[in-house]
Amino acid sequence: QMGVQASNQQIAPGVIEVSGLPPGRFNLRVNSNKNGETMSRLQDVQLAGNAEVTLNEANASGAVSGIAKLENGAALVPAPTILLRARASGERFAAQVDQNGEFSLNGEFLKDQAVPPGTYDVLIQPATVAVKSMSATGAKASGRSVEITGGQDVRLKVVLSEGTGRITGFALKDGKPVDGVMIVLVPEVPEHNLVLFRRDQSDSDGSFVLPGVHPGKYTVVAIENGWELEWLTPGVLEKYLGGGEPVQVAVNTKIEVKVKAQPLR
Repeated sequence: QMGVQASNQQIAPGVIEVSGLPPGRFNLRVNSNKNGETMSRLQDVQLAGNAEVTLNEANASGAVSGIAKLENGAALVPAPTILLRARASGERFAAQVDQNGEFSLNGEFLKDQAVPPGTYDVLIQPATVAVKSMSATGAKASGRSVEITGGQDVRLKVVLSEGTGRITGFALKDGKPVDGVMIVLVPEVPEHNLVLFRRDQSDSDGSFVLPGVHPGKYTVVAIENGWELEWLTPGVLEKYLGGGEPVQVAVNTKIEVKVKAQPLR
């Protein structure tokens, strides 16, 4: 992500002209203030030459707030940070959870970070804490992702879990260790849990390590020459799951597996 050199001026009421942009794909954000409330709109813009863009209410950002606590209802100490990462742009929005488990991504100090419409993966820092489950009001929550349609406030309820597991193992070809193989840990519901993926490369002795794995069901797959594979694209890894090794990870467990290396296809 980087800013671009450009100038802008109001050429008519409600009409802004931005000039000096090179051709390409941009994220256009417009921040405005009405009746004391800050509003942000975001739209993808693909430019080949001069163009007009109209931003409507469907692109308006709403306030995103919520509560994040452990399964027993206790707030986590020390308090974690909630991160929303946009699938389309990679842009991140962060909020510190308070001592009661509450957080707001459009609070007193974050008005310039109003969250625009889009699909977001929900992450937690530190990495030893994970999202166990999540529900939303004003948005659609699926697994560890949330789809914000815009124009309304969003309230998230996040259940956290502490502790991670560790997976080690060997990639094998014709029963012998093989190096340079791409190892991918695929969660049970891949499309809504991108934050749970882990990846490694088998070493000279065929070994690999997947640390910091959050509790849940996964499949470990090994793919030869798979480094150019669009492995996070939905459905791409599905054809390899049958040849992988299923694992179930619990808190503080260590699992060792042997995985058959599959040819790229």
